[in-house]
Amino acid sequence: MKKWWLSLLIGCLLVGCSQKQEPTVELNVSAASSLQEAMQEIAADFMELYPNVKVQLNFGGSNVLKTQIVEGFDVDLFLSANFKQYDELVQLGKIEAGSLFATNRVVIVTNNHQVQSVYDLAKPNLQVVLANESVPIGQYAASIIDSIDENEPGFKAAIDQNIVSREENVRQVLMKITLNEGDAAFVYQTDLTPDVNDQVTVVYLPNEYDVISEYYMGIIKQNEVKKEAEQLYDYILSDAGQEVLKSYGYE
Repeated sequence: MKKWWLSLLIGCLLVGCSQKQEPTVELNVSAASSLQEAMQEIAADFMELYPNVKVQLNFGGSNVLKTQIVEGFDVDLFLSANFKQYDELVQLGKIEAGSLFATNRVVIVTNNHQVQSVYDLAKPNLQVVLANESVPIGQYAASIIDSIDENEPGFKAAIDQNIVSREENVRQVLMKITLNEGDAAFVYQTDLTPDVNDQVTVVYLPNEYDVISEYYMGIIKQNEVKKEAEQLYDYILSDAGQEVLKSYGYE
């Protein structure tokens, strides 16, 4: 009889303890493809600090992610590879709070020894891979090409002849080069992770055409903004979050 009551008491205590545990909160984070490794590490660190939070990461082109938010996808935090897509959400009243949180640099990657500078992209029969111009890296590449064309007439026309594909995001662009399905492409310096460094050569842009890309982050307006979304937002801006970003080449 005593054992039965003891078992019941222990059971009640266990139920009571479990009821005091905080329920798991899911945070849906949509981030630009170029942020993949950095955000995976930041999310892991954040979840160690907040065990009751599960961070779900969705990576893609910033334009695609922005469209998903406009269409009503459940997103708590948006991290864009440029200001444009972030600002479009601001103008639509979709951003509760936002900030610049990192900068990046545009470089050229190549697997072809003929490519020693950006001007070599105009060489006949060279295979150039670009991202769609709706994607930030595609917009930066177009801006660089247009700027060079102003000083070197015919440059843009020559590159247009060399384009073999346009991809949906920067990771797909880089993959084309690592798989030898193209000779050269514009990517971010942070895309040069250890697993691809041995497969490509990096070519830096001349100072006059150097492009610094700005990354913006915004908390998405919901019926009720989760405090955990605000905590992750603050964590990314904190010294700890910024150190992780710097370790992946962000400035």
